[in-house]
Amino acid sequence: MLADDARLVQSTYPVRTGAEVKMFFGIYAQYAPVRLAPAWLEGREVIAVYENLQSSKPSYLMWLEWKDGA
Repeated sequence: MLADDARLVQSTYPVRTGAEVKMFFGIYAQYAPVRLAPAWLEGREVIAVYENLQSSKPSYLMWLEWKDGA
């Protein structure tokens, strides 16, 4: 469940909010298998995305940020 005030900011796409954020993560279910794993980078919580399921190195990272206690 995502809060209605959740926002997703990507460098190459418009800002997504609320249900659009949920839709973004649902996109992964439509494509070749990827593995998402919680990780830490420089003291920040991130999601490691593995497009090659056998790789020990993620393809890219998603940085998570919480503001105002949310």
